[in-house]
Amino acid sequence: MYLPVFVCLFMHMCRYSFDEVNKMLTKNSGLKGICGKGDFRDVAEGHEQGDEQSSLAFKMYGYRLHKYIGAYMAVLGGEVDAIVFTAGVGENSAALRHNVCNSLRPMGVSLDSFKNKQRGIVDISADDSRYATSRQCGTPLSCVCTK
Repeated sequence: MYLPVFVCLFMHMCRYSFDEVNKMLTKNSGLKGICGKGDFRDVAEGHEQGDEQSSLAFKMYGYRLHKYIGAYMAVLGGEVDAIVFTAGVGENSAALRHNVCNSLRPMGVSLDSFKNKQRGIVDISADDSRYATSRQCGTPLSCVCTK
């Protein structure tokens, strides 16, 4: 396994073992490192209840989705058939889908708020959306599909 130099330096300076750093990076980072909660459902609940750290984690998660979807759209030259939200977070977090799609509004993505709150496999795009946006069940990835 290749370790970046800063990880090796961190291990040396703080006198952490490989196992300690591995656990830190694989078990105690990401959402858990930001707000102490590793399950997005708990993060979303904390966000709704006004917990500052949960809100930060929620916003950071949405920002990353926005950044990657926007980057894929740019690389594809706008030739995108659909934005599909899947898996647990994509299927179950209307607030996250709303925030991500709202941040992509300048690129022509528009979400129907009523449809976004419905359950099941649903086209959640608004009538004025340049792109189809949907929520799918039972697939493991959030993806952007092209022609």
